[in-house]
Parts: sequence; structure tokens; C-alpha cells
Amino acid sequence: MKILYVSGIWAGIRPLLFEGQEKESGMPAFVFPLKEIVARGHEVTLLFLAKRAQPELRIGPEWLRRCRLEIAVTNQSRSFLRKKAVGTRVREELTAEDYDFLYLQGEKGSHLWKLGEEFGLPVGQRVYGVDNAARSLPGTPRLWARIKKPQLHASFTGRKAFVIVTRDGSRGDRLQEHLAPRPAYRFFHRLNGVERPPEPPATDESTLPRLLADRPYLFCPARFATMKAKERTLQFLARMHALGHRELRLVVAGQHSKAEEYTLFQKEKERLELSEQVVELGTLSREEVTARACGSLAVLSFYRFSNLSNVSLEALSLGALLVTLDDGSLEGVCGPEEALIAPSVEEAAEAFHRLLSAPDAASRYRDLRQGAARKALATLQTWQERAAWEADLIEESAVPRPERD
Repeated sequence: MKILYVSGIWAGIRPLLFEGQEKESGMPAFVFPLKEIVARGHEVTLLFLAKRAQPELRIGPEWLRRCRLEIAVTNQSRSFLRKKAVGTRVREELTAEDYDFLYLQGEKGSHLWKLGEEFGLPVGQRVYGVDNAARSLPGTPRLWARIKKPQLHASFTGRKAFVIVTRDGSRGDRLQEHLAPRPAYRFFHRLNGVERPPEPPATDESTLPRLLADRPYLFCPARFATMKAKERTLQFLARMHALGHRELRLVVAGQHSKAEEYTLFQKEKERLELSEQVVELGTLSREEVTARACGSLAVLSFYRFSNLSNVSLEALSLGALLVTLDDGSLEGVCGPEEALIAPSVEEAAEAFHRLLSAPDAASRYRDLRQGAARKALATLQTWQERAAWEADLIEESAVPRPERD
């Protein structure tokens, strides 16, 4: 089967495309299903859309080198001209090759379902974050959404085989119900998967004393982006120091996908006088993230809108202690028996202080980490399971060439 992916160049896959990095470290919701499709022997063309010229390709993973990669630079100044240029490029691709399925990734190119229909191709779409739109668009006329957010509007309308939206607390299901109350496609609102180690590290009453005795640290592997509010981890650390836990350090990892957010983080670090207590590791492999999370005193997630994030899900699956905010998004995924959940960063620090200061701290800490691992095992799919489900969906939705002719 031949599949045409149309996608923007996500920050999480840039190292795989241009830096020769072999280990996947970001954008798992894009990478793992694609990797599964390639492993099944399907031919994949990746057509990446970019507004400016890109570096020369230096592809790292062997499985990614088995794909055909094309970059379409659409540097027109006006959006309608870019949209036209994208359509022209995809039309050329569909004319030159006989594809069995067109897969749209994100909002870019979401209008291309019409081309798929013209060529007799089934079309699927994978939508990722919809935070701001899901809060602002429901309740407004659909025509207004079509004018103000045309790409997002096109993502949820049109005739497609299916649309998958990440269940990340941003209420993509609510947005879909508003924009397409009678959709001409199958709609799936799914949690991301998790990397579950073959043998999660054992947690017992000796875990907390051991971690406290060996340069204890808090861990945050989220990339620097506006919605991830990484500066809040510094505020948490400062409050813990004020409560007497001056031995704690903060270890951060993740890509610098937003320069202004990284600058904000640095300014906040200086303001709080934490430069000596913060360790920055940059982009880590998934194995390194796992090791750091398991060895941390706690994993921090203080996102602005929703903490049903990859960071939270992975922390739970590893049996790490998750400290996060009570925004309602984690209901059914974890509760007070599996994580420390508080209304604000300050209250989260105070809850963590009470835990560490309690006479039965070691047993309570053990119970939280063991509870997290049990809950994750019962409720979360591994990335392998999640990727296989998506690949199955594509295979059953595609129409082989002989049946179209």
C-alpha cells in the first residue's frame, strides 16, 4: 500500500530529519504510528510543508530512511496563496504516483480532503493540540470559525475516512461537536500512549530515604513552549526552598521550540536566584528521560490549560511521583491515590512539603508511586498498542488501487 503523508515539520522530529539523530525523542504521536506503518511494509511518502528553505536532509533512523521525503517550500506572503501552492504541489504528487491513502497531519493542508476526493482517495486526518480554539470557538457561529480559523475548520469538516484528535484535556471532542455535529467521517478522541519499561523499578519504603540521601532532584522533561509554562517549575522549587527543602534541585530537559519561552525561563531563574540549583540537559533520548524520571523525587507538570500531557502519562506509567495541577483533565486517569494534585503551584509545593515532613512519609511516598504504576497499567495503552491501532485504522480505511480502477 502507498500512503502520502502531508505534514508540517514538527519540532520533535527536526533532529531526526536534519541532525542525523537516530533515537526518537519527541512527537511520539507522529513518530510511533508512522514507524509502525513502515514496519508493516507500506510505502510512505512524507511531504513536509515549510514556509522557508530548510537545511539539507540528514536522516538519522534507518526506518525513516525507508520513506521517500519531500519538502515543499510555500513562502508566499498571503495565506490564500500558500494554500493554493500547497494544493498545486499535492496535486502534482497525486498525479505522478498511485496512492492508496492520503493522511493529513495537523491543521496544515487540512483543505486537501477535496483533492483526495477528486482522485478517489480515502483521506484521514490526525489533529494534535486545539487548546485555544476549544475554549474560544464553541458558542460562536460556525461561519465565524470558518472565517477566523479556516484550517482548523477544515480539519473537522469535509468527507474523510476518519479524524483522530488527541485527548489531552483541551476538549477537542467539544470543538468537533460544535464544528461538525453530523460529521462525514469516523471521529476518535484518544489518549496518547506511554513507554512502559519491561521491568518498572521497584518502589518500597527504602525509596524515599535513598532518593533524599543522593542529591535529590525534581524533573521536568517538557519542551519550552507557551502552554507548558515551564517557568512554574522554578516557582515550585523556590517555594520548596522557602519551606526548608534547600537540598532539592531542578533538572529540566526538552527542546527549545520557542525561544521567547526559554528566555522567560532564564529570566525567572535569575529573578528567583536559582541558577546554582537548576540543571539543563537539553534534548534527551526516551531511555534517558525514563532513567531521569524514575530517579527523581517527583516529576512536575504545571501546564497552562491541561495537564493530561505526555509528561503526566509517562510519569504515571513509570511509577514516578507526579506533582501537577487540578484542572480537571486528569479525571479517570489519576487521582489523589496516584499523584499529588493541587489547585495552584504554591499549594502543590505545600502538599509536597507535608508529604516529605510526615512521620509516615516513606510509606505514603511508596503508596503513591505504586498506585501510579498500577493505575497506568490498567488504563493506558503502550505506544506500541496505540500505534498498531492507528495503523489498523489506516489499513481498513484505504482502498487498494485495483478496487479504485
